[in-house]
Amino acid sequence: MHGIFRVIEEAFSQYCLDRLDKDLWDAMNRQYSSYMVAPAFRSYWQLRKEHYNQKFQDYVDGLEPTHWGVR
Repeated sequence: MHGIFRVIEEAFSQYCLDRLDKDLWDAMNRQYSSYMVAPAFRSYWQLRKEHYNQKFQDYVDGLEPTHWGVR
């Protein structure tokens, strides 16, 4: 999980620095929101979120978990 959250953190940082296209970021953001539905992701985040910078912590804590699936 650590590796996944580091990739998300880097994408978030690049978006904040205007180095990542908004349409791409929006799609990634929807994907990340869907991850937070999984109990394992929520548990990991609660145990390890202090390992990430505060701005990223605020972003993840503000994600609204969403369900997605194949139609």
